[in-house]
Amino acid sequence: ANATGSVSNNVVPSGPDNPSCVPGACTTTHPIVATGVTVAKSSNPASGTTVNPGDTINYTLTVTVANSATTAAVTLTDTVSAGQTLGALPAGCSAAGQVVTCVLAAGALPGSYTFAYPTTVNANATGSIGNNVVPSGPDNPSCIAGGCTTTHTIVATVVTVAKASNPASGATVNPGDTINYTLTVTVANSATTAAVTLTDTLSAGQTLGAMPAGCTSAGQVVTCVLAAGALPGSYPFVYPATVDANATGSIGNNVVPSGPDNPTCVAGGCTTTHPIVATAITVAKSSNPASGTTVNPGDTIAYTLTVTVANSATTAAVTLTDTLSAGQTLGAMPAGCSAAGQVVTCVLAAGALPGTHPFAYSATVDANATGSIGNVVVPSGTDNPSCVAAACSTTHTIIAPTVTVTKASNPASGATVNAGDTIGYTLTVTVGNSATISVVTLTDTLSGDQALTGTPTVPAGGNCTVAGNGLTCTLAAGTLPGTYAFGYQAVVAASAAGSIGNNVAATGGVTGNPTCVSCTTTHQIAEPVVNVSKASAPGNGVTVSVGDTIQYTLTVTVANAATTQPVTLTDTPGAGLTAGAMPAGCTSGGGTIVCTLPAGTVPGTYTFVYPATVNANANGNVANAVVANGGSVNNPPTCVSCATLHPVVDAAQLRIVKQASPRDVKIGDLVRYTLTIENVGVSNITDATLIDTPPAGFSYVANSLVVADADAAGRLVGTYPIRVDQLDVRVGEHATVAYLLRVGAGVRPGLHVNRAYAEDGGRVVSNEATAEVQLVADPLLDESLLVGTVFDDRDGDGWQDRASLSGVRVQGGFAPGAYVAGSTTLDRGDGPKPQADASAPLLHGIDIDEISARQSEADPLSAHLVVVSQTLNALTFSDDFVMTSKQGVTVRMDAAGNVRSERGGDAAKGLTGAEPTLERRVSQVDGGYRIDYVIGNAGIDERGIPGVRVASVEGLLIETDQFGRYHLEGVAGGPWERGRNFILKVDPATLPPGSVFTSDNPLVRRITPGLPVRFDFGIKLPSGLVPGGEQDVEMELGEVMFDAGSAQLRSDYAPVIDAIAEQVRQHGGGEVIIAATGDTQALAYDRATAVRTALLERLTPQQAQALNVQLRTDLDDADSTLLSLGESAILGTVLFDTGQAAIKPEYAPLIERLAADIESRKGGTVAVIGHADRRGSDSNNAALGLRRAKAVFEAIAAKLSAEARGKLRVDISDAPTAPVDNTLPKGR
Repeated sequence: ANATGSVSNNVVPSGPDNPSCVPGACTTTHPIVATGVTVAKSSNPASGTTVNPGDTINYTLTVTVANSATTAAVTLTDTVSAGQTLGALPAGCSAAGQVVTCVLAAGALPGSYTFAYPTTVNANATGSIGNNVVPSGPDNPSCIAGGCTTTHTIVATVVTVAKASNPASGATVNPGDTINYTLTVTVANSATTAAVTLTDTLSAGQTLGAMPAGCTSAGQVVTCVLAAGALPGSYPFVYPATVDANATGSIGNNVVPSGPDNPTCVAGGCTTTHPIVATAITVAKSSNPASGTTVNPGDTIAYTLTVTVANSATTAAVTLTDTLSAGQTLGAMPAGCSAAGQVVTCVLAAGALPGTHPFAYSATVDANATGSIGNVVVPSGTDNPSCVAAACSTTHTIIAPTVTVTKASNPASGATVNAGDTIGYTLTVTVGNSATISVVTLTDTLSGDQALTGTPTVPAGGNCTVAGNGLTCTLAAGTLPGTYAFGYQAVVAASAAGSIGNNVAATGGVTGNPTCVSCTTTHQIAEPVVNVSKASAPGNGVTVSVGDTIQYTLTVTVANAATTQPVTLTDTPGAGLTAGAMPAGCTSGGGTIVCTLPAGTVPGTYTFVYPATVNANANGNVANAVVANGGSVNNPPTCVSCATLHPVVDAAQLRIVKQASPRDVKIGDLVRYTLTIENVGVSNITDATLIDTPPAGFSYVANSLVVADADAAGRLVGTYPIRVDQLDVRVGEHATVAYLLRVGAGVRPGLHVNRAYAEDGGRVVSNEATAEVQLVADPLLDESLLVGTVFDDRDGDGWQDRASLSGVRVQGGFAPGAYVAGSTTLDRGDGPKPQADASAPLLHGIDIDEISARQSEADPLSAHLVVVSQTLNALTFSDDFVMTSKQGVTVRMDAAGNVRSERGGDAAKGLTGAEPTLERRVSQVDGGYRIDYVIGNAGIDERGIPGVRVASVEGLLIETDQFGRYHLEGVAGGPWERGRNFILKVDPATLPPGSVFTSDNPLVRRITPGLPVRFDFGIKLPSGLVPGGEQDVEMELGEVMFDAGSAQLRSDYAPVIDAIAEQVRQHGGGEVIIAATGDTQALAYDRATAVRTALLERLTPQQAQALNVQLRTDLDDADSTLLSLGESAILGTVLFDTGQAAIKPEYAPLIERLAADIESRKGGTVAVIGHADRRGSDSNNAALGLRRAKAVFEAIAAKLSAEARGKLRVDISDAPTAPVDNTLPKGR
């Protein structure tokens, strides 16, 4: 069946007979009928049908073979148009791109053969799609008519457009809101055939945000393009727009679609509209400082007008009219504001965005502003601005002036200064609130050894004048608030010691006195500092040889102040040194060199240089060390580098230098020993052995040996002694051996030495090197410290008492209504100082603080007094005067002046030696009575006794210092578990005769390691007051020394005056008695004054105080004394009748002359005898004394000017003073 072409056969004869074919008779041939091949194509759905994207079309290629089998392969080439995607191909078919090739193999029998395959219509297919098959092959296949092509039409596309917004169209929006617009293109049926263009126009008042892909913007127009070929579906374009801050009314937009596919808008879906919220305006006013605050003239008030725009921008300008009250001066105006007089106008322009719009400006409170200041703002404008409730006005009150004074110094108060230093002082006056009402005066007084230098610096309105060692600075009245600094400098004198300081007192500027915050400075004077160092040439550690000369230099550096003691340098040259010639200030003898720098050496650097020669006795090293002493009592010298050491070259082949670190050790410590072995010979050393014997009780620490030699082969072969062998050291090189030893528990305090040497083949080839460590006792644990005082135990209680009074406070004593305001003063020995006087300070209590104790019986009580004074208009005393102290001594005085004491606290325990005294003195003064409370301290400190020798049974001798103190360090405390007894005894031979011990002598105490113990010795010394001889000397002068009717001393009687002065000098005082029987009492007074004046010219101030010149009517009768002239005048009782206070008329001339003398001095003090009536009681005599004092005051005051009368004082002279106890007599 598959025959093709022709068929034939052929016969071939064969055999021995050689048969043969007749030519042409052995073959037949028959031709086969020719094959016929046709091709057809079909599709499902059929060609011409409309299809949708995504549909599947099944294509079938049919090959029909007729007549005979195919003679060759038939090839079908089927080309599929664009818009289709081929599916799976059948057997015999293959695809390349859009071309499908199917092959029907040769020999295909007559019949029909099909090739079927699918295609899918692409989503983006448009218009129409189709395909065409072309057959080929030797059999000449052909297509049946119209059977090799198919065509399908694609359904037409539909495009619609819609627009949406968030928030939705019609919703109200605020400026700053973001509206998200969405343009949605919906493609139906098939892909777009061309681009779809959306043109979206936004109204004014919006600002476009970022554009999505496919969209662009130009101004307010957004253009979005959907590309051709967009598949069916929805395509959104989303973009934001922000409502502009200045948007008003409403905003919107409109989109218009276009393109060949005729896109259309859905009904009402291409436009949006949003109304803008309406604007709202409020106005508020604030100030800094806040309204209601008190301000000072000169202050700046910062005003802020705040316009708050809400919801949307303003549609018109907002005007703020702010009116300031008088008393303020406007500052610079901000942008948008202008000023006309006291009216400020600020305008916020139309279109102001929502938010806060402040207008800030300042106004300065005028220097003359008073009462209060304020302002008020009124807003106006089309947008109807309104004020926040009560927020459109401010008010500020003006404050009264204040003046504060402070004092500072550089260096700061309390710092230590050196002689020659310059201290800078600064007085700072701070005027607060308002201008000063009067001149501020600062009186600054310097104390101690310092002197003003340079020119003071003053602020504007200030002035300073220097008078002696004081400074007076003023600040003008009307000074505005601020800080004003006065600066000046003082130089510390070279002789300064102890401390220096100064104090400023301030007055004026305000009602009352300025406030003084810190008005005193104090600086301690530094003690001298002495530093000592030692150097050598050649330098420390350099190797020397016998015969070399070493030059040593001792350097002393004095700093801060001159030395108060000689500085002694004791330099001890070591063995092997011979000292050479000594420099000035140095001496050599007894194996030491002593160099001395005298006391009073001024700060600087001083050197002592001397030579020393290395002698034949030198071995190993030559060394020396210097020890420094003196220079200052409390500041011993310090030594920076006070020892030198020089190795000495010897003949040994190996030189070993050994070091131990640390040198001072405790039980359990590790000590590192380092041996440096140097080959100083002429041949290399091989396999040497180092032999090092540790101290007893020291043990080697395993694996601690480190050897560094030529071949690093040294090894440990023994630990006691330590033996290290195989040491190799080349000529000129060195090896190092280091190891650790632990200090054992059995090692006792002291020096512990170990020794090392080297052997080579059993022969010693080195020096013997040693190193020593010291096992030191721990002072906190192993030793005791003994301290003590030898003191004058005046009360015999065995306790050293201080006698000073501290925390002294006085209060009460009189009726409040009797007090004269502003009259209280406090005199601590430096003159009366006014006290802050709100209302009768003594009734509220005055803090006197400390009253020093007497230092001996010879120390007068007058040097330890404090006087509190005040003026009363009536002598209405009360029973509540009380003086208290921290020591527990309380002293009370009743209205009559009776004094009693109470003891509590330390006083009750006998722990204080304070003995307070209290006396009330009454004097007649202008306008009332001057009351003096004289408070003293008769107690004597129980001071230490210097120079007392204390001995221990071990033979230690100690001498107490200037304060009676002594101490003993490093005393062995005995066994830890129980300690031991220790005995100290005071040598009575070192005490004054008559001394009595109030404590045991000797004194035994139990001491324990690590604990300090006190050994105090109380000794009651005999009285230290050695009174000199006293002799009353009275000298009478007659009238012959004067011319008749004259008070002028005759010149020829000058030797008599000299003789009288000599008698006063010899006896330490005296009385000169002049008869008052002259022509008048006035003449007698003048003669007494002339004699006293002549004698004062010949006496010292101390001698003058003990001189008394008296006027008597009867020279032999002391009761006839009219007047005593000392430092003040004392009127005798003879001027009055017994029990009377009226001055006898005959003595009126004496009173008149006395008044004239007081008037010439513009004031003075006169005393009258108080206890005048021996028959009367104490109270009657006190009252009589007061009446007589008043009578004398009135008699003298009547003849004085107002100025002299204001400074006149009449005292009662016999008020007793005695230690306070329960038996004290009445005071005054």
